[in-house]
Amino acid sequence: MFASVILLATPADAQEKEPRSEDYPVPKSEMYKGKPVPVMLRSKRARWYRTALREGAKEGPNFAGHYTIVTWGAGLGVFSLAVVDAKTGEIYFPPFKEVGNSTYGLPYIDKGNNPAWRVNSKLFAFVGIPDANNKGMGLYVYSFNQGRFRLVYFVKDKEEDKEKANAEWEKEIDRKLATMATAYTSLNKRLAEDYPRIKCFKGRETRYGSTEIEVSCIMDNLIVLINMEYLSSPDEAKERIDSQLKNLGDLKWRKVEELGDQGIETDKCSRAWIRFRKGAFFVWMNANLNNDEKEGSTCLSERTANSEKLDEFSRQIAFVLAGLLNAT
Repeated sequence: MFASVILLATPADAQEKEPRSEDYPVPKSEMYKGKPVPVMLRSKRARWYRTALREGAKEGPNFAGHYTIVTWGAGLGVFSLAVVDAKTGEIYFPPFKEVGNSTYGLPYIDKGNNPAWRVNSKLFAFVGIPDANNKGMGLYVYSFNQGRFRLVYFVKDKEEDKEKANAEWEKEIDRKLATMATAYTSLNKRLAEDYPRIKCFKGRETRYGSTEIEVSCIMDNLIVLINMEYLSSPDEAKERIDSQLKNLGDLKWRKVEELGDQGIETDKCSRAWIRFRKGAFFVWMNANLNNDEKEGSTCLSERTANSEKLDEFSRQIAFVLAGLLNAT
């Protein structure tokens, strides 16, 4: 998890060696797959943040096997958090109320996330300045065991190294956005040659938190919205598509071998969905009729003429895009 941490200075805590997620593993017996129980609002602090805790806990375990880390903003560049036990509903707070100077996406931890954690590890980390146990601006790595946080590693920030790292990170984001913009241009050109009735338009770009672009393609009364995301690694892209399968579990997904490393599709009524991964690229596509038609109350999961038409329309675009990303 923390193998990609940039060491900004000499470690200033008892542990000199950079911690790794595998050094703090979660036994398989502690991995919880059940439904999260309601949160237990026992303290005044928990009741104060009850809405964020209740909503966040619904997502299920994302940390240390059977816990859910819930974060919420507490101002510009400031976040607070709590840990909820999905099995018992108990709430645990860290030894600080909030962390400041924690601009999202700093390139110090794991995949660029700040704060960072994993479901199969007991490590939690952030870059910032906590309002308690403050050692200064830097990287804080905690272990979590039996409801208690323990600081196991700290590296103090050095401004000149931070500026250099940020410049390199911005350069990498520029490269990713340029690569996806080129893929979009090539997609438009190829579709114009093979499917001249399909017209595509580039929409919003996202730089921070994730690096992605949005595209919409239309043909007659059909429209597909495309989100193309360039992640840090193929493993992270795989996690993203696996998460889609988990969170949209009520849909019956079908494998599409022609869509690269992982390709799946599903459709019902007047909707069609495609998800695929090509290396570090993750693409999701949602297609529907480009009008005000509403799904009837009798619509369950059956395929219809409209959904099949949308599925075929999406496939045409997906195959072209997948081929272009394969060559990237």
